[in-house]
Amino acid sequence: MPWTAPKTWTAVVVTVSDLNTHVRDNELALHEGALALASQANGDWVQAASASAIARVQPYTPHLVINTTPVGNVGAGVDTLQSYALAAGLLGTAGWGIEITAVVKYAANANTKQAWLYFGATAIAVGVQAAWNNVACVLRATVIRTGAATQVALGSTSSGTGSANPSATFSEPAETLANAITIAVKGEATDNDDVISKLLMVRLVHTPT
Repeated sequence: MPWTAPKTWTAVVVTVSDLNTHVRDNELALHEGALALASQANGDWVQAASASAIARVQPYTPHLVINTTPVGNVGAGVDTLQSYALAAGLLGTAGWGIEITAVVKYAANANTKQAWLYFGATAIAVGVQAAWNNVACVLRATVIRTGAATQVALGSTSSGTGSANPSATFSEPAETLANAITIAVKGEATDNDDVISKLLMVRLVHTPT
Protein backbone atom coordinates (compact mmCIF):
# COMPACT_ATOMS: atom_id res chain seq x y z
CA MET A 1 0.00 0.00 0.00
CA PRO A 2 1.50 3.39 -0.99
CA TRP A 3 2.11 6.25 1.43
CA THR A 4 -0.41 9.09 1.06
CA ALA A 5 0.58 12.74 1.18
CA PRO A 6 -0.14 14.52 4.49
CA LYS A 7 -3.38 16.46 4.71
CA THR A 8 -3.54 20.11 5.70
CA TRP A 9 -6.03 19.97 8.51
CA THR A 10 -8.55 22.76 9.07
CA ALA A 11 -11.12 23.43 11.77
CA VAL A 12 -13.67 21.05 10.30
CA VAL A 13 -15.21 17.75 11.31
CA VAL A 14 -12.82 14.87 10.65
CA THR A 15 -14.54 12.32 8.48
CA VAL A 16 -14.10 8.58 8.10
CA SER A 17 -12.57 9.21 4.71
CA ASP A 18 -9.97 11.51 6.27
CA LEU A 19 -9.09 8.95 8.94
CA ASN A 20 -8.88 6.07 6.47
CA THR A 21 -6.80 7.93 3.92
CA HIS A 22 -4.40 9.77 6.17
CA VAL A 23 -4.20 7.66 9.31
CA ARG A 24 -5.20 4.05 8.72
CA ASP A 25 -3.63 3.69 5.28
CA ASN A 26 -0.37 5.28 6.38
CA GLU A 27 -0.23 3.09 9.48
CA LEU A 28 -0.62 0.06 7.20
CA ALA A 29 2.10 1.39 4.91
CA LEU A 30 4.46 1.86 7.85
CA HIS A 31 3.96 -1.70 9.10
CA GLU A 32 3.73 -3.46 5.75
CA GLY A 33 5.91 -6.57 5.79
CA ALA A 34 6.26 -6.66 9.57
CA LEU A 35 6.37 -10.15 11.04
CA ALA A 36 5.29 -11.25 14.49
CA LEU A 37 5.21 -14.41 16.58
CA ALA A 38 1.93 -15.69 17.96
CA SER A 39 3.65 -16.34 21.29
CA GLN A 40 7.08 -16.37 22.81
CA ALA A 41 8.81 -16.93 26.11
CA ASN A 42 11.86 -15.48 27.80
CA GLY A 43 15.03 -16.80 26.17
CA ASP A 44 13.44 -17.99 22.91
CA TRP A 45 15.30 -17.60 19.64
CA VAL A 46 13.74 -17.46 16.19
CA GLN A 47 14.53 -18.41 12.63
CA ALA A 48 12.89 -17.97 9.24
CA ALA A 49 10.09 -20.49 8.71
CA SER A 50 9.42 -19.35 5.14
CA ALA A 51 9.99 -16.35 2.88
CA SER A 52 7.30 -14.44 4.78
CA ALA A 53 7.22 -15.87 8.30
CA ILE A 54 9.38 -16.41 11.34
CA ALA A 55 8.99 -19.11 13.96
CA ARG A 56 9.90 -19.75 17.57
CA VAL A 57 12.48 -22.52 17.74
CA GLN A 58 13.17 -23.20 21.42
CA PRO A 59 14.92 -21.55 24.33
CA TYR A 60 18.62 -21.17 23.61
CA THR A 61 20.81 -21.88 26.61
CA PRO A 62 24.44 -22.29 25.56
CA HIS A 63 25.55 -24.07 28.73
CA LEU A 64 23.04 -26.46 30.21
CA VAL A 65 25.26 -27.24 33.18
CA ILE A 66 28.68 -26.35 34.52
CA ASN A 67 29.35 -28.57 37.54
CA THR A 68 32.59 -27.92 39.41
CA THR A 69 31.74 -29.80 42.63
CA PRO A 70 34.36 -32.60 42.84
CA VAL A 71 33.19 -36.19 43.32
CA GLY A 72 35.60 -39.10 43.83
CA ASN A 73 35.24 -42.84 43.40
CA VAL A 74 34.65 -45.12 46.37
CA GLY A 75 36.86 -48.22 46.55
CA ALA A 76 37.15 -50.69 43.73
CA GLY A 77 34.74 -50.99 40.83
CA VAL A 78 33.07 -48.50 38.49
CA ASP A 79 31.40 -45.50 40.16
CA THR A 80 29.24 -42.75 38.73
CA LEU A 81 30.91 -39.47 39.68
CA GLN A 82 29.34 -36.29 38.29
CA SER A 83 26.14 -36.57 36.25
CA TYR A 84 23.50 -34.44 34.53
CA ALA A 85 19.98 -35.26 33.33
CA LEU A 86 19.40 -33.97 29.80
CA ALA A 87 15.80 -32.78 29.71
CA ALA A 88 13.24 -34.88 27.83
CA GLY A 89 12.63 -33.61 24.31
CA LEU A 90 15.40 -30.99 24.38
CA LEU A 91 16.99 -32.40 21.21
CA GLY A 92 13.81 -32.16 19.20
CA THR A 93 15.19 -31.83 15.67
CA ALA A 94 17.57 -33.96 13.64
CA GLY A 95 20.97 -32.27 13.56
CA TRP A 96 20.69 -30.73 17.02
CA GLY A 97 23.09 -31.96 19.63
CA ILE A 98 25.24 -31.36 22.67
CA GLU A 99 28.91 -30.92 23.39
CA ILE A 100 30.21 -32.42 26.64
CA THR A 101 33.48 -31.71 28.42
CA ALA A 102 34.64 -33.46 31.58
CA VAL A 103 37.87 -33.29 33.57
CA VAL A 104 39.01 -35.91 36.07
CA LYS A 105 42.06 -35.92 38.32
CA TYR A 106 43.96 -39.13 38.98
CA ALA A 107 45.52 -39.54 42.44
CA ALA A 108 49.25 -39.57 43.13
CA ASN A 109 49.76 -43.33 43.44
CA ALA A 110 50.51 -46.36 41.28
CA ASN A 111 46.95 -47.76 41.20
CA THR A 112 45.43 -48.56 37.81
CA LYS A 113 42.80 -45.97 36.91
CA GLN A 114 40.29 -45.28 34.16
CA ALA A 115 37.47 -42.81 33.34
CA TRP A 116 34.52 -42.76 30.94
CA LEU A 117 31.92 -40.35 29.66
CA TYR A 118 28.45 -41.87 29.19
CA PHE A 119 25.37 -40.77 27.25
CA GLY A 120 22.63 -42.95 28.69
CA ALA A 121 23.82 -46.55 28.41
CA THR A 122 26.63 -45.83 25.93
CA ALA A 123 30.26 -44.95 26.71
CA ILE A 124 30.89 -42.09 24.28
CA ALA A 125 34.43 -41.24 25.48
CA VAL A 126 36.75 -43.89 26.93
CA GLY A 127 39.87 -43.02 28.87
CA VAL A 128 42.96 -45.19 28.55
CA GLN A 129 43.37 -47.62 31.47
CA ALA A 130 46.78 -47.16 33.09
CA ALA A 131 48.60 -46.55 36.36
CA TRP A 132 48.14 -42.79 36.08
CA ASN A 133 50.02 -40.91 38.79
CA ASN A 134 48.92 -37.38 39.70
CA VAL A 135 47.71 -36.38 36.23
CA ALA A 136 44.46 -35.16 34.71
CA CYS A 137 42.25 -36.67 32.05
CA VAL A 138 40.08 -34.58 29.74
CA LEU A 139 37.09 -36.27 28.11
CA ARG A 140 35.14 -34.60 25.31
CA ALA A 141 32.22 -35.74 23.20
CA THR A 142 29.68 -34.44 20.72
CA VAL A 143 26.30 -36.17 20.43
CA ILE A 144 24.04 -35.36 17.46
CA ARG A 145 20.42 -36.42 17.04
CA THR A 146 19.71 -38.41 13.86
CA GLY A 147 16.25 -39.64 14.84
CA ALA A 148 13.79 -39.87 17.72
CA ALA A 149 15.77 -42.76 19.21
CA THR A 150 19.08 -42.63 17.32
CA GLN A 151 22.22 -40.54 17.70
CA VAL A 152 25.82 -40.42 16.57
CA ALA A 153 28.61 -39.56 18.98
CA LEU A 154 32.30 -38.78 18.64
CA GLY A 155 34.40 -38.77 21.79
CA SER A 156 38.04 -38.18 22.63
CA THR A 157 40.20 -38.34 25.73
CA SER A 158 43.65 -37.12 26.65
CA SER A 159 45.56 -38.06 29.80
CA GLY A 160 48.95 -37.25 31.20
CA THR A 161 51.26 -34.51 29.97
CA GLY A 162 50.12 -32.76 26.83
CA SER A 163 48.41 -35.13 24.41
CA ALA A 164 49.93 -38.35 25.75
CA ASN A 165 47.80 -41.47 25.32
CA PRO A 166 44.83 -39.93 23.50
CA SER A 167 41.89 -42.04 22.43
CA ALA A 168 38.97 -41.54 20.05
CA THR A 169 35.58 -43.24 20.19
CA PHE A 170 32.77 -43.31 17.62
CA SER A 171 29.45 -44.68 18.82
CA GLU A 172 25.78 -44.73 17.89
CA PRO A 173 23.68 -44.45 21.05
CA ALA A 174 20.02 -45.46 20.80
CA GLU A 175 18.44 -43.35 23.51
CA THR A 176 14.80 -42.30 23.23
CA LEU A 177 15.10 -38.52 23.24
CA ALA A 178 11.51 -38.03 24.38
CA ASN A 179 12.82 -39.23 27.75
CA ALA A 180 15.39 -37.62 30.05
CA ILE A 181 18.90 -38.93 29.34
CA THR A 182 21.61 -39.25 31.99
CA ILE A 183 25.02 -37.88 31.05
CA ALA A 184 27.63 -39.23 33.46
CA VAL A 185 31.32 -39.22 34.25
CA LYS A 186 32.37 -42.64 35.57
CA GLY A 187 35.61 -43.79 37.13
CA GLU A 188 37.23 -47.06 38.20
CA ALA A 189 40.26 -47.60 40.42
CA THR A 190 41.27 -49.28 43.69
CA ASP A 191 41.16 -46.83 46.59
CA ASN A 192 38.85 -43.97 47.48
CA ASP A 193 39.40 -40.82 45.40
CA ASP A 194 41.80 -42.47 42.99
CA VAL A 195 39.62 -40.82 40.31
CA ILE A 196 37.99 -37.46 41.09
CA SER A 197 35.65 -35.81 38.61
CA LYS A 198 36.41 -32.09 38.73
CA LEU A 199 34.26 -30.67 35.94
CA LEU A 200 31.22 -31.65 33.91
CA MET A 201 30.07 -29.14 31.32
CA VAL A 202 27.27 -29.66 28.79
CA ARG A 203 26.65 -27.19 25.99
CA LEU A 204 23.67 -27.16 23.65
CA VAL A 205 24.39 -27.12 19.91
CA HIS A 206 21.76 -25.78 17.55
CA THR A 207 22.25 -26.96 13.99
CA PRO A 208 18.74 -27.31 12.52
CA THR A 209 18.35 -29.10 9.20
